[in-house]
Amino acid sequence: MLLDAQKISLIYDFWKLNNEEKYLRDVTELSRKLTESDSNDAVAIQSWIPDLLKLVELWERQSLNDLDIFYTNLLKDKSFSDKVDGLLRFLYDIQSYELVKYLLEKNVQYYKQEKLVSSTMNAFHESCVYGFSQVCLLYIRNRQDINETFSLVYENFKTNKKEIIRNLTALQLVCVWSKYFPKRLPSYAHTVRILLNNGARVNMTSTELTTPLHWTCRAKHTTQLAQDLIEHGACVNACDKFNIQPIHYACWTRNQTIVELLLCKGAQVTVQDDFGRTPLHFLCMPPCTEAMTNEDKQQQYELMNYILNNCQKYKQSIDLTKQDKLGHTLLTYTCISQNLALMKLLLEKQPDLINKSTIIGRTPLMVSIDVCFLNGIEYLLKQPNLERNACDSNGNTAVHYACMCSNISKRYNLLQLLINDKNGMFDFEKRNEQLIDPFMLCTIYQSIDLCRLLIEKNVSITKKDMYSRQPIHVACQMGNYELLSLLIKTSNIDINAVDVNNRNCLFYAISSGDEKIVNLLIENNVNIKIRDIVGDTLLHLAVQHPTNAYELTKCLLTKQDGKDLINESAADGMQPLLLAASCKQPMVVYHLLKNGADIKAVDNEDHTALHLACKSDCMECVFYLIEFGGLNVNELDCYEQTPLFYAFVSNNFDLAQYLMVCGAKINIRSSQNYLPIHIGILLSKNDEDFNLNLIDLYQDEDENILDDQDNDSYISPLLLACMRGQYEVVKHLILNYKVNIMSKCSNGHTALHYACLLKPPNSFKIIEFLEEHGCTYENVDEPKGSFLYSIIQYGDRQTIMYFIDNWLKTSSDINELHFDSTLLDLLYKRAQQQHHDLDTDYLYQLFDKGARLHSTNLSSSPCTLINDCPLFYLSLIEYNCTPIIADKNSFILNLLNTISLYPHPILLLNKKNQEHITVCGYFLTIFQFAHYYFDIEQFYSTINQQYIPQLDAEQSSEEVELLRQQIRKLQTTPLKLSDIARKTIRMKLDIPTKSNFEQLDLHEHLIEFLSQCRFQRI
Repeated sequence: MLLDAQKISLIYDFWKLNNEEKYLRDVTELSRKLTESDSNDAVAIQSWIPDLLKLVELWERQSLNDLDIFYTNLLKDKSFSDKVDGLLRFLYDIQSYELVKYLLEKNVQYYKQEKLVSSTMNAFHESCVYGFSQVCLLYIRNRQDINETFSLVYENFKTNKKEIIRNLTALQLVCVWSKYFPKRLPSYAHTVRILLNNGARVNMTSTELTTPLHWTCRAKHTTQLAQDLIEHGACVNACDKFNIQPIHYACWTRNQTIVELLLCKGAQVTVQDDFGRTPLHFLCMPPCTEAMTNEDKQQQYELMNYILNNCQKYKQSIDLTKQDKLGHTLLTYTCISQNLALMKLLLEKQPDLINKSTIIGRTPLMVSIDVCFLNGIEYLLKQPNLERNACDSNGNTAVHYACMCSNISKRYNLLQLLINDKNGMFDFEKRNEQLIDPFMLCTIYQSIDLCRLLIEKNVSITKKDMYSRQPIHVACQMGNYELLSLLIKTSNIDINAVDVNNRNCLFYAISSGDEKIVNLLIENNVNIKIRDIVGDTLLHLAVQHPTNAYELTKCLLTKQDGKDLINESAADGMQPLLLAASCKQPMVVYHLLKNGADIKAVDNEDHTALHLACKSDCMECVFYLIEFGGLNVNELDCYEQTPLFYAFVSNNFDLAQYLMVCGAKINIRSSQNYLPIHIGILLSKNDEDFNLNLIDLYQDEDENILDDQDNDSYISPLLLACMRGQYEVVKHLILNYKVNIMSKCSNGHTALHYACLLKPPNSFKIIEFLEEHGCTYENVDEPKGSFLYSIIQYGDRQTIMYFIDNWLKTSSDINELHFDSTLLDLLYKRAQQQHHDLDTDYLYQLFDKGARLHSTNLSSSPCTLINDCPLFYLSLIEYNCTPIIADKNSFILNLLNTISLYPHPILLLNKKNQEHITVCGYFLTIFQFAHYYFDIEQFYSTINQQYIPQLDAEQSSEEVELLRQQIRKLQTTPLKLSDIARKTIRMKLDIPTKSNFEQLDLHEHLIEFLSQCRFQRI
């Protein structure tokens, strides 16, 4: 055994707890002593020590298969990943190098299975990740290529997308991972020296162009690694993909030792990255992920001071006013870092920085306020040249920024600093581009403490924003009782001020839904008898509030002015009672009726409150209107429909039954002679099944009433049910009421016609049921051919394919006419109307079976409707349809001419996997067909001299240039003998399909060859 359980446990405990730099030496010495002694002073074995012991045991027994299985299971356990890392480091520390080497190889195998790394990664690279220098030596002695590269897949935490880094080497890995494990730096440093001494390429870059030196400059503790790299020839001015150099990162980590070394080697502190940032900008920036500490701030100051005092020594001229591409200066970043000493240093060296703004107009004062840098603000306020009322690009001043502060604990002191400023004057009433002044901003952010401060400052609290709202309007809109109370107590507030829509603050309070605020305003004598610009009163607004209509209505009706509004009509004729019924507010309806609402009120379409209550499907409202209001249940609206019609539309059996109990007539007809059952099926919601009990309400009426077609469209309930896809209604009507299954509407369409318009699966369920009960294709096809003629053009795709297939099984002639149109004619018309939504494979099958257009043939000039059916045209060309296209060559040339003149950049395809294609892409596809399958005279000259210039005038120059290159390549590449053979044979056939090739008695391989497309089809 390597070590017994007690010794391993003791070493583990020391390894876990030791934090000293001499850790490696000490743990090695302890291991030696424990191995030589018989000590039994082991501490309790930790929870994962048994796994460690098992690994060691399996290794000692050389049970490698069992070891592989056991260790792989540990790797797959995501919750065990940190322990696996600790286990490997522990085994390495007790010098079990061969075992560690073996396990690292298993790590890499697992990574490759998970496709996290490329096939060129090996355990040598993994040993560098851990900084296992002795394991690295084992591989180097075995002639490992020290500069072998591999790729790594990782998840970008900023974009949450998986990305790939290529060209990684062992040296880069050591430098990357050393950044994250400062306690193991001696091990990583030793590994770096081994790699450098054995020929590692010090300036090797990854796909991000990052060198090892970039990584070692990104941490404070990796100074020794950076020095080793520079001593071995690392390029100090190397740029990554953003043109960031090592000195940028060294300044960001405030590592003065590395900065001095880089400057001595020729690095420049004035060099800019792609974002215009110099190393000095990086120096002033806060850390990316960690919080800014006082130690960081001191190091920032000291490093900046060193650079500024020694710039002459390094022969560098520094411009402290330099801005990056966002307009950030050194002072801007210093404000973000909240470093007062650095701020003082920069302003002493360059006072002009104090008012230097970013590209969006933010000054250092605004930035300091934004990050609540109180000490910095105090210092800036003491500077003589500070511009206090400068505006950013949105018109916000420093005071606006103070009012927008989200730090509740600091915002009061922050604004007070500005108010108490004795060195200058801030404008506390200045408005930004949205016409929002600081007090309005505090109101919007509901910062009551800041509002009090500004009121004490005697700022105006009645200024309007761009929507003509005053702060009191906004406070009511926000539903902030405390803020509203504060405003009402001020002497210069106008509680009845109105906005541009003639709405006072009570309108906003009712919209917010808070009855406490409404009562507060009413107690303070707000005007209740007021209309807004569209004619709505406050009561109109209150009765339709979605959550608190009853309480708001009660508040208004406590005052006589509110009661006076009860029968007022809005501009659209709606009275409060009508609105309450429409919005399903039964308690409001009851309260309005008790207070004298006009029960006979109607809207502009003569709907009573009962009509609207039935339409909104509110039984309680209906009950109150009938029982307490005494409304007539057979009242007619302008469409001569009673409330019962709307109960059917609401699909509410209980509501309809209640209306009938109250005297509603079920056989009444609308102005177009429809019964309630017609309207109910037609207008009920699509996402729910129609209630069959509503149909049964007609069981005591005339036995033929459910076959009723006595309306303008001659449409029966069965036809409507098929149109709406109501399968259960169709079954119920046919099975229980024996309705006429062959009834036709005024257009001659039967239930089967309407069922074909639906999407599956409802369409097939209804079609199958109709056919089982006698409504078949043969029975409804009168006159002959009319059924397919209708459904192919307008029916659902899958449904028409189903009927075409059924028709083909019984028809001997695929080109039989249907109203002077063949099957292919109908599909062509459908393609024009619906952008060819049939599968091209299905169309090819019809071509194969001999489908043709009618004797008129397809026009050789398809120009005008090219975007309607681009796939249909391609299908005709691909299948060389000579009997279909009278003049193939003219057809192709006219098609190309049409495309070259097309004014839009894309053509619609409406395929599942491809919605559209560019015009140039479509042009190229047709060109390829012509190039490989046809011989057209003067084809290339016509293309180059006429069509390409036309395309150039309509399409983007980049796409046309790419098309021109693709055509030139095809034109200059001679056809292979196989291509010529395919072209010659295909041109001899009318329809070059696979079945036609088979009839030539050719070998199966030749058939397959002739059937292949020479290029990628659309």
